[in-house]
Amino acid sequence: MYIVYIIILITSLFLTFYGNLSPWLGLPLLLFAVGGIALDLKNYFKTNVNCNQLRKDKKLKWIGKFSLVEGFNLVPNQNVLFGLTRRDSLLLISAQQENQIEIQNIEGMLEIKGKDLLKLSDDRLRLFLNRESTAPVFGNIRNLIQDASNLKNQKVIIISLKPRTEEFHNKRMNNDLIILILAFDCVNFQKFTQSPEIRNKIYIYNKKIEKRND
Repeated sequence: MYIVYIIILITSLFLTFYGNLSPWLGLPLLLFAVGGIALDLKNYFKTNVNCNQLRKDKKLKWIGKFSLVEGFNLVPNQNVLFGLTRRDSLLLISAQQENQIEIQNIEGMLEIKGKDLLKLSDDRLRLFLNRESTAPVFGNIRNLIQDASNLKNQKVIIISLKPRTEEFHNKRMNNDLIILILAFDCVNFQKFTQSPEIRNKIYIYNKKIEKRND
């Protein structure tokens, strides 16, 4: 929304200045845009303060804000905090509970834009995730992204866990997949991907590089 508010602000200023937009309409639009930007900035700083406090309290190397699409049978589409501990594990904090994931129990991770994920085959996704299970779960992920157009231009993080069983525990998703959306106010995600514990586990999809390799 931050970008939308900026566009509204610039457009309304331009149109009002050149007389193409009535001041009676331009002023409310300006106030709406400025108010939206102020609210986003407030939430941004609030998230940073909360993350820094949690990082100290739980002795984390890194923590960031995400939106949970699916995972652990938790309520979908909720904001969660996701962090890297000092004990070779990941910590997912939701409104319902905290889940700790040992890095040794992760098959692989993938960072990819939603629109790029829609174009990849199941075999390519399994390859990028180093995933052994052939359970047909990626179609469900595509449907989730296709149904929510705002996800197509956002970064999707997929975590594939070593499965305990082939049984489906969730109608939409297997229990061994976690789907996250990177929040706009998630600070320094690159630090997470480049940490020694994670960089050998995560594949960062780059469409231009993939085209050259095809």
